[in-house]
Amino acid sequence: MKLKNLKKRFSPIFSQSGQLKLMDKKNAAKGDKHERLFSNTIKNELSVLSKLKEYFGIDGGLAKAYPTGSAGGKADVILSFTGGKHLSANVKSFGKVGVNQATRGTVHSFVDHCNLPDLSALLEQAVVRKSRKGRVILDSDKEYVYKSLAPKAKSIVQFALARIERPELLVLYDNVANIMYLYDLSALLEDLSYEVTFSKPGNIMIGEYFLFHRKGGDGNDTRFEKTSSKHPGNDLAVKLLCRKYIANNEPIVSYKPNEKKSTLEAVSVTPSLKKN
Repeated sequence: MKLKNLKKRFSPIFSQSGQLKLMDKKNAAKGDKHERLFSNTIKNELSVLSKLKEYFGIDGGLAKAYPTGSAGGKADVILSFTGGKHLSANVKSFGKVGVNQATRGTVHSFVDHCNLPDLSALLEQAVVRKSRKGRVILDSDKEYVYKSLAPKAKSIVQFALARIERPELLVLYDNVANIMYLYDLSALLEDLSYEVTFSKPGNIMIGEYFLFHRKGGDGNDTRFEKTSSKHPGNDLAVKLLCRKYIANNEPIVSYKPNEKKSTLEAVSVTPSLKKN
């Protein structure tokens, strides 16, 4: 999907320069809140738990569900069952725009974790160039970036969503409609397309659902010049187009969380789904 089409569809998060606006510390607080919402409400969702147990082949009831905090990495919430098995979940929330920042990090961290040493200098130049309103990836560099990045595209997405914790579940929470969508993260990662393409301004798309680009924002950080590679706005970020993904992919189950009610009916389930 070209960036200009993303701008048209997701205009609230784009600045006039086409750069994504700041995702500030409030987003981290929202993330914590929605992780607690999932852990507090899933324990009362008997029909949802039944589907999860059937799908993953789990015996026993739910013993406890709890958020892990920052120490949990990509495993935001743990579901422990009386039979001794556990499910961990990566919880991502999104609003009207339908986009979530799956992960962010310095160029060095992406190069290190995703084994991209041949792109280190080029990506550092790219984020600094974007901070000066330039193109991210130059036309003259596209072929080289494609050849270097295409074999590693899957590892970049896995780094963004699973990392070493490799949660069993990806929970996408639509905080406008108030619906939790629960996906098998392992199956999701296997089924995705990882084709690398470039938008007109030179941003990188991985498949249909992931935007890999300069993070942007952090305009209040005065430790470094905005054109310095050390400025946090010049980190790299992987953003997940949550709403688009949900529109095209059936979850294991979904439900409307409500902490005030003891039991709620699942909004949608797919009876034929069962993990082999």
